[in-house]
Amino acid sequence: MATLKNVNAILPKKPIELNKRQKTLVDILVSEGCSVEEASKRAGFKESSATSQGYQTLKKPHVAEYMYQQIQESFGINSLKAQNTLVKLARNAKSEYV
Repeated sequence: MATLKNVNAILPKKPIELNKRQKTLVDILVSEGCSVEEASKRAGFKESSATSQGYQTLKKPHVAEYMYQQIQESFGINSLKAQNTLVKLARNAKSEYV
């Protein structure tokens, strides 16, 4: 019978949880599209080093993964809104240019 020497290598790893500032930083960036400096300050990072702390935070793999997920979700929601607007314009436009 074969034995596994490194069982931990095949087990799924528990994802690292985001802290409140990391989550807030990403949520502000994705929802409002402001600068990293502004989002970092609003998320509670020190004002004197908000920009560098914000960029360092965004480079962390678990934060980047969360940001990617939020962007995908936002893109999906916004594409539905855009499609709805196009249909309204196509049906109710007063000009052929629309």
